[in-house]
Amino acid sequence: MYSRLQHHDRTSLIQQSLFFFGISLAIGLGFLFVLLPAFIKFLAFRNISSKITVQEEQVLPSHPTLSQPFEATNSAIIKLSGSASGKQKIILLQNGVPGPDTVAADGGDFTFSEVHLDLGDNTFTAVSENDKGERSNPSNTVRVAYVKDAPKLEIGQPTNDATVTQQKQNPITIKGKTEPGNRIYINDKLQFVSSDGSFSGQFQLVNGDNTIAIKAVNAASVETTSELVVHYQP
Repeated sequence: MYSRLQHHDRTSLIQQSLFFFGISLAIGLGFLFVLLPAFIKFLAFRNISSKITVQEEQVLPSHPTLSQPFEATNSAIIKLSGSASGKQKIILLQNGVPGPDTVAADGGDFTFSEVHLDLGDNTFTAVSENDKGERSNPSNTVRVAYVKDAPKLEIGQPTNDATVTQQKQNPITIKGKTEPGNRIYINDKLQFVSSDGSFSGQFQLVNGDNTIAIKAVNAASVETTSELVVHYQP
């Protein structure tokens, strides 16, 4: 009687073990071949969607290019031109402030015909804008100085109407000062100007009266001229 009961219990235990093993195996196989591939596909889909969204957000109008007309001018109104994709709306920014706009031609060329300058340095960039109001990255930077005043020109030596009587003093030395960056001409001969604006040049005298023209020219081509007369009587 005892042996039969023991055998029955052992059989029931084996059957339960096999049943739970079968369930575990089925769950494991379902996870491995059904749930795991579905999860992987879900992650891949989200990754692709994210990449598409990022790419769509990064698509902006192509940026225009501005041409540098000159570095300085004595005119309060200038013309600025450039190139972009055809039919794009172009907005001009002056010193960081949005200003006039225009539309590029079919070939991409555009022009701002009347740009009013502020006195001193002016910085320009341009952006393109599409139909959605999205703007491109800024173009290259163009800098134009509006210089209204004539350049400074001070002559230190010689003095006007000076007389030179010794041969060893010929050629004479002409010294003076202007603003840094200006050009100095002595009788139309270009001279070296130091970083502080001072200059020094020589002039070969002839017997009698010598007229010496010293001219300062700034970046806007505005000139200041001074004339000296030096008498040479060796």
